[in-house]
Amino acid sequence: MSWINLKGALPLSTKHLFMQYSFLQDASSRNRRWQYWWLAITWSTWQLRNKILFSGATFDGIKLVEDATFLMWTWLHNLEKDFTLHFNQWSNLCCLAVEPFLW
Repeated sequence: MSWINLKGALPLSTKHLFMQYSFLQDASSRNRRWQYWWLAITWSTWQLRNKILFSGATFDGIKLVEDATFLMWTWLHNLEKDFTLHFNQWSNLCCLAVEPFLW
């Protein structure tokens, strides 16, 4: 959470993690985007899990982040009128923030 400048206790289980980010009451842009990111990374992780189990794919952390980044950009691009970043700009910003944590 430090790379997005959030502070707080870590959830004890997956259920607590889901509840922590699915039911944020504050409708601010920051909280809404945090929910989008959590959902995008969760959905991308689930899809990769299925590819590993059912298609024999291997884990690729960089591809996982790329897929989640594109999914989140797509949601922001379609759901927020004031979101005008091109995907290349968005993905560069996200990758700069996330890449150190993949190694």
